[in-house]
Amino acid sequence: MEKRVQDYTQDILAVVRSNTSPAAMSDKLGDFHANDIADAMPRLTVQERCKLYRILELDMLSDIFEYTDSDNAAECVKEMDVKEYIQQASEVHGFALEVARAMTGIQQMPEFSSEEMTIADASKLTGFPETSIRAGILNNWLPIGVATQNGKQVYGNVDGRIKFYIFPRKVWEVTGHVWRGAENL
Repeated sequence: MEKRVQDYTQDILAVVRSNTSPAAMSDKLGDFHANDIADAMPRLTVQERCKLYRILELDMLSDIFEYTDSDNAAECVKEMDVKEYIQQASEVHGFALEVARAMTGIQQMPEFSSEEMTIADASKLTGFPETSIRAGILNNWLPIGVATQNGKQVYGNVDGRIKFYIFPRKVWEVTGHVWRGAENL
């Protein structure tokens, strides 16, 4: 019995050339195998391919390029505007973050002092004893910073001199306290 092979090129071209929203188009294209989309790529105009680069997830694009011959793949990569893609992605993620904050009632992130926060500063700010802050960071039940020894991150019971780095944003996320510098304690 002979295998029947379907050519989806015309269907893919119709989806790309339609006036549907990018989300709907991405959803419809997700129904096709990456190999089928790769077969249709040479029949698309540069503008249509750029449209695909903007709306498809990176995983999907990667799969498509696996099925594209090296000459066509190189041409497609040249067409991509990486800076534009990064800018668009960051705008979308920023917007999504703001929507999530609004929906959950989380306030806008405050501005933190750029001054380094010590264990003593964290203790004064949060009201936790210094020993608890050290133990919490080392044992990861107070995830507000990291502990290092000889330039390597350490955990648990450690002998010797340990340097603690405390991250103001993590202090705020975990405790709700905002680091505005030692002079404001």
